Amino acid sequence: MKRTLLLGITITAISLSGCKKDSEDKATPVAVYIVGQQNLTPGGVQVAKLWKNGVATTLSDTTKNSYVYSVFVSGNDVYACGYEVGIKFTARLWKNGVATTLPSSADRAQASKVVVSGNDVYVAGSTSDGARLWKNGVEMTISNSKNYINVTDMAVIGSDVYICGYEFTGGKTIARVWKNGIATNLNDGKNTTFAAALAVSGNDVYVAGSEYINSKSIAKVWKNGIATNLTDGRQEATASGIVVKNDSIYVCGYESNGTLNIVKLWKNGRETSLTDGKSAAEAYGMSIVDNDIYVIGYEQLATGAAAIMWKNGTATSLTDGKTEAMAQAIFVK
Repeated sequence: MKRTLLLGITITAISLSGCKKDSEDKATPVAVYIVGQQNLTPGGVQVAKLWKNGVATTLSDTTKNSYVYSVFVSGNDVYACGYEVGIKFTARLWKNGVATTLPSSADRAQASKVVVSGNDVYVAGSTSDGARLWKNGVEMTISNSKNYINVTDMAVIGSDVYICGYEFTGGKTIARVWKNGIATNLNDGKNTTFAAALAVSGNDVYVAGSEYINSKSIAKVWKNGIATNLTDGRQEATASGIVVKNDSIYVCGYESNGTLNIVKLWKNGRETSLTDGKSAAEAYGMSIVDNDIYVIGYEQLATGAAAIMWKNGTATSLTDGKTEAMAQAIFVK
């Protein structure tokens, strides 16, 4: 069960949705905020959900499909963003559970990442006319294109805004990073490549994603545009979240065992499996606070797919699996 974004064509996306790796260093974590979506009934409407310390709140209209991909906590305020499906796709920002429509000149819009910096609220997303950034609710164009563009992650460092994503063009997707609106491609367009999540540490920009080589998806990390493979290409694999902490690079994602996907955590390229491969599972985002590593996603239980959080490798179910659910992003405060 992979998250799929629909803005003109259907592409199975990894992003994570984060994705996806929101983190804030504090001495003592007070609360764990997770967002995602869950079907109200088996096969029914999907609603946007927020879990605080495992307690669920419904964010969206329960009559329409809604998706939420990012959460950020600033002071006492909890922000989340995503989109609602009606006559068209409408980008949404929730503040403390109250929804606001993000205005767009395009026919269809979705929000993928929210970050609060100082008094400013930044939301990155995609529209049917290209990549967009909303600052305090005002839409700004990052890239105009009728091609399918999916924005997957964002970081705000001082006055610099970093955004990653990919564009579908010429029958392939090109992974891309925008810094203050200036685009840099992460590949030459020969292979299909996805950028799922990013992290900025000092002067270095890290991007987690994947590249199709010989028809197999390889999990990758780019550091300042230079790629390192996390997997060898013998099985399908995807990197979906990234955190850089204390000079170590942590990446979450998933890799097939030939039948099912196994949730993976890589630290400086060395992998650990978080699931045993007996049931399907995928990871979409992560956070690290103090010495605790949180990864979120879903796992197929006996009854169905459940939203899951793994803390230091130990799984906690946010839902019972009676209706399909997945966790898309996490913020630990």
